[in-house]
Amino acid sequence: MAGLARHLVALDILVAAVLMVLWLQPLVTDSGDFTARTGTEYLVALGATAPLAVRRLAPRIVYAVMAGCFAAALLLGLESTGFGVALAAYTILAVDTRRAGVVTIIVGYALIVLANVAIEGTTLSNLFFDAITFAMVIAIAELVRTRRAYAAIYAERAARLEAEKAAVTSRAVDAERLRIARELHDVVAHSVTSIAVQSSVGLDRLRTDPDAAEQALAAIETSSRSALAEMRRMLGMLRHGDETAASLVPAPGLARVQSLVEESTTAGIETTLTLAGDRPDAVPPGVDLCAYRIVQEALTNVAKHAPGARADVDVRWSSHGVVVEVRDDGHGPALFGPDHQGTHPGQGLLGMRERVALFGGVLEAGPRPQGGFGVRAHLPFDAPRSARRFAAPADPVPSA
Repeated sequence: MAGLARHLVALDILVAAVLMVLWLQPLVTDSGDFTARTGTEYLVALGATAPLAVRRLAPRIVYAVMAGCFAAALLLGLESTGFGVALAAYTILAVDTRRAGVVTIIVGYALIVLANVAIEGTTLSNLFFDAITFAMVIAIAELVRTRRAYAAIYAERAARLEAEKAAVTSRAVDAERLRIARELHDVVAHSVTSIAVQSSVGLDRLRTDPDAAEQALAAIETSSRSALAEMRRMLGMLRHGDETAASLVPAPGLARVQSLVEESTTAGIETTLTLAGDRPDAVPPGVDLCAYRIVQEALTNVAKHAPGARADVDVRWSSHGVVVEVRDDGHGPALFGPDHQGTHPGQGLLGMRERVALFGGVLEAGPRPQGGFGVRAHLPFDAPRSARRFAAPADPVPSA
């Protein structure tokens, strides 16, 4: 922009110089002697041309000086051109407010008309020509002003759209980061908890019960490989920006819930699985994954907070959705400490609530009256938009 401004100023100086030569040349050639003419004529000629070089800095002053000198040149009978005055008038109309510009132009035009009237031999054609000239200047300036206004509107709209696009992209990135964080939490927490429990069992029975130690090591191997497979799937999604690279390792779903139950049993939590209803042919992949993660997180919490407890996993299918429920007979209200009583759940339960709310479902989690803890989630296959907003229920999970 600075370079363009310098070029425009240089162009103004060049135009002013050319007009100055056109005005001064008759004064010099007519007499053959520069000093023969009065200083007034030279000053008028300079005043009607030189200010054009700074027309962008002080347009009103430049126009007033040039219009006055042009009127004086008409009274003195000098050979002159009104191009410089017209260009100064255009500058005012283009950069000043519309009302102020028009008023200024009318005043200058009236001054030139008065000078023409004072000259003998002035005809209506001269006045008409001056009027047409100023009308054309006003029309051109208005056209330029309108184009600039449209350009400013388009630029503002483009900037606003760009800002909205950046905001949408930022929200999408934040949502993706949250999703990845949930996935990592589910995979790592479940697998590491299982590995920790099995390693403790293995160390405890390494000498006294080698067979049990061997089973614990096998369970550790299984959990490790499963965690590596799922993490490889997620890293593939991050690396390639979509899920095509992760197709070699399919996303888990309720079809693998039996594996979760077996891993939980191997980890020392006696777990049973109850399936009710027929699985529909078309289950949304997101709902399937969400239900699997809820069961996985609930069993992980049992292993962490109620080791040695017994857990029951229920999966009930219907044509409209699926209900998953995990109950244990462990510590119950003591799960979160004596001061919380289940009212301030940890990150695992918060993640469950967010997952279920995303699909317009309902999650209930809390201590059971007869002891232990329960988690129940209902996930519809086609949630209404109004159900996207979810408030955590205050009632605990009823006993089943």
